[in-house]
Amino acid sequence: MNAMSPRMLAAGVFVVALTAQIVLHFFMTREKRRLLREIQRSVDKHMCRFSTRHRGDPTAFRIDGETFSQLPWNLQSHGAVGQGPGLSYLMELTFSSLGGMLDMAVLPRDRKAVSGKTNVCPSPAREFPSGLPDFDTVYEVLAATPQLSTSPLSPGLAKKFLKWPGDTIAPQSVLAWRDPAGCHLRVHLPKMPNWSTIEYLLMLGEDFCATLPTPVLAPLSAAGGADFDRLR
Repeated sequence: MNAMSPRMLAAGVFVVALTAQIVLHFFMTREKRRLLREIQRSVDKHMCRFSTRHRGDPTAFRIDGETFSQLPWNLQSHGAVGQGPGLSYLMELTFSSLGGMLDMAVLPRDRKAVSGKTNVCPSPAREFPSGLPDFDTVYEVLAATPQLSTSPLSPGLAKKFLKWPGDTIAPQSVLAWRDPAGCHLRVHLPKMPNWSTIEYLLMLGEDFCATLPTPVLAPLSAAGGADFDRLR
């Protein structure tokens, strides 16, 4: 029997390595695919619209829906942003009908801990502490509107930003702001969200929007909106 040629040997090694990679990828993404199916079933049950946004990430998705008061919203999720141990999932909730001038933002004090877009600080702006020390140590509430005399975040609402229920994926950071494209809440998660995390973000978003003063309208071209691809 003739000995196997170097070319055939190399081809065999390549096939084995490729097969191993495919099998490994299948097992590593199995939980993500299960979560995606769970999310899609829950979305269908709540009469919302679900769509996937692959672009190299099979776990990226978008949900469109309305609140009980018929306030439209959309939620977009994109996996694995950042580098190295800081990899996270980016999820953003937008209420597009609540747009106005960039006059309000809730931002982590440590901007370096947040990957992606962070230039959502109103200018000039005044800080409005929530009154909850644990929250005010980590976050700052900034506003540039004469309509506010007290913080739009009560201690109770600040606690909801900070303490997420045990069945959710607690975020590494939370950002919230209003600009011409709407009112936004963006969270960085250590792993892919489950449906409980999405539900809690929707509830938090509604509570946050309910505290905001009437927006000062501005053209969409005046500021960066919630174009999700520009936030990555």
